[in-house]
Amino acid sequence: MAGMDMRDHLVDVAMKAARSLLVIVPSPPHDKGYPEFKDKVRNYNMGDPFNFPNRLPFAKVSSSVLSIKPQTHC
Repeated sequence: MAGMDMRDHLVDVAMKAARSLLVIVPSPPHDKGYPEFKDKVRNYNMGDPFNFPNRLPFAKVSSSVLSIKPQTHC
C-alpha cells in the first residue's frame, strides 16, 4: 500500500469486488395464464387469513437485460 492512503485503498478494494459481482435475477414465466395467476395470488394474499396489504403502487414494472462481459487482467 505504499503511496496509497486508506480511501484510495478502499476504492481499489471496492472496484476489485465490483468486477467480481454476479447478479442472477429470475424472469417471470412466459405462460399466457401467468398474469391472471399473479392477480389471483395477490388477491388471496390480501384476504383472510393472510391480510397482506398490497403496497405495490406501480401499475406495471418494466425491466431490461444488460449483458456484461467480464474483464480479464494479466
